[in-house]
Amino acid sequence: MTRRNQSTRGVRGGNRFGGNCQTSGNSQNTKKKEKRSPKYHPSDPDFPYADVTRSLIERIGMEGLEYPQIMISSIKELNEPDWDGLKPKLDLTGQEDEIENEAKKEELKTESVEYHRQKRYWSKAKWHVHSLIMESFVTSKMKDKILQEVDYNEKIEGDPIELLRRINKFMTTSDVTDWEPITLWEVLQKWLNCCQKGNETVIEYCKRFEECATTVLSFMGDSWLDVFASKTTVYHEIENNHPTNGLSDR
Repeated sequence: MTRRNQSTRGVRGGNRFGGNCQTSGNSQNTKKKEKRSPKYHPSDPDFPYADVTRSLIERIGMEGLEYPQIMISSIKELNEPDWDGLKPKLDLTGQEDEIENEAKKEELKTESVEYHRQKRYWSKAKWHVHSLIMESFVTSKMKDKILQEVDYNEKIEGDPIELLRRINKFMTTSDVTDWEPITLWEVLQKWLNCCQKGNETVIEYCKRFEECATTVLSFMGDSWLDVFASKTTVYHEIENNHPTNGLSDR
């Protein structure tokens, strides 16, 4: 993200409550670098998916994460580590003597500690990398599309691998198909699947539902509502009893 120009009031990194704060040359270089950084874009991207992913991997290598290679491999393969397959197991053939048995058990303990450590750091790194992608490696248009996904809260939030799968899908789809029908379908799907969340009040839910409906109307207009209503039973009953010039008189 591009950093705001610092002023003499309420600045970050300087005198918080006022005073002079100069912008250093390094800060200017950072801004230029950020401006050149490639980003994922939903349609007609300036940079291919592979180029932006390569830039993301380079950035992850400089983030100071524990076990960065695990995250890098997962991003390249678009798959999470097979933690069940990686879990250390005691491998005894039955031919070992007591000393060998104890040695293998100690080795298993050491490997288990390392395994759980890697798994724990992986869980932390997922949130960090997800935020990194959303804030530094996607355009605002792509970010809006991702946040509009019906299952964003359940599957995408906090999961950089699923996030990259969706980004890859959006970029691939936009290269070979007409974008608008897909966008319309996603908007309709989000509206039709709009349910009240457990921590949501009725008022909050109604507001979110109306926002989804407004988005649908912005895509489709409201003439389709007239067509739908004209095919209902109640419409024909009204039409027979009170002939009018159309739905505009209702």
